[in-house]
Amino acid sequence: MEALENKIKEKKTLLKEHDGRLSYLQSNGFQLGNFYLVFQGVILTAIASGDSVFRCLDRSLLISLSALATLPNLVALYLIGEEYIKIITQRDEISIRCDKDNNELAILKTGKSQKVTVGKRVHSFRRHIRIICFAICMACFLGVFVVVVLVCMKTLRKPGSKCKH
Repeated sequence: MEALENKIKEKKTLLKEHDGRLSYLQSNGFQLGNFYLVFQGVILTAIASGDSVFRCLDRSLLISLSALATLPNLVALYLIGEEYIKIITQRDEISIRCDKDNNELAILKTGKSQKVTVGKRVHSFRRHIRIICFAICMACFLGVFVVVVLVCMKTLRKPGSKCKH
């Protein structure tokens, strides 16, 4: 019984470590995503302001600048999201095992079992939902880049054309 209690304590400690890591990843992901959106917003604001300096810029310049910001940000966001899903999946598995151990301990102590809160099916469903949400978020960030490119294509001059003041 004491070994089982120690096993439960170890799992609860591991759950707390996972919670801290998840919080860190989530915070970094949101911060990086916000910086990316602000950067793209600055490009769109510059174009939308109608300033002749930006209207006379070659569209490939701002498209390239936007792409240079998009590529490393999307890679970083992908890696953060992948790590987040991996850790939260591990956390769910540890939580399920902890519930089973608590149930086993309850049976040893009282002879009655406890209600196990999370099952394998629910765990699998949650994982699929997280992956779908992650894919939607990545698509939205990529969509921002596409919008910037389309605005640049529509608004700014073509390479080699003369600028009218």
